[in-house]
Amino acid sequence: MYSQKISLILVIFALFGFSGELYSEDISGPLSGEIGPGTYNVTGSISVLYGASLIIHPGTIFNFTGDFDFDIMGYIHANGNEIDSIIFRQESGDNWNGIDFISIAADSCIIEYSRVSGSNGVGFYINGSSPTISHCLISDNVAGEG
Repeated sequence: MYSQKISLILVIFALFGFSGELYSEDISGPLSGEIGPGTYNVTGSISVLYGASLIIHPGTIFNFTGDFDFDIMGYIHANGNEIDSIIFRQESGDNWNGIDFISIAADSCIIEYSRVSGSNGVGFYINGSSPTISHCLISDNVAGEG
């Protein structure tokens, strides 16, 4: 009986990993549709192109593995919740470049209950667009003087 319990626990760890994360994938390039929950290792710059939309579900983690951009030129709806945030963070190496809302981004973009850290900017750069950003923790970003 004891060995069956241990075997079951090992199978669960093998399926879900020791961290409890349900999914992990390397991503880069244009994104659209729905993503998450799970862990995504950003291995190149990512974007939401003009005319495209991206919905990010609670429990999604973006690990930026280098000096990469996340450019929003279309529509993004990243709505975490109080219990299960959406996380954008530096994984290792160089800081990433933060989330940039380009002037052609939809004004109806929403990022809520998210955490943004480890960028080489202020976390968000908004140029000529009006996204809604609320209930977010923006910390440990490095912005130069200017």
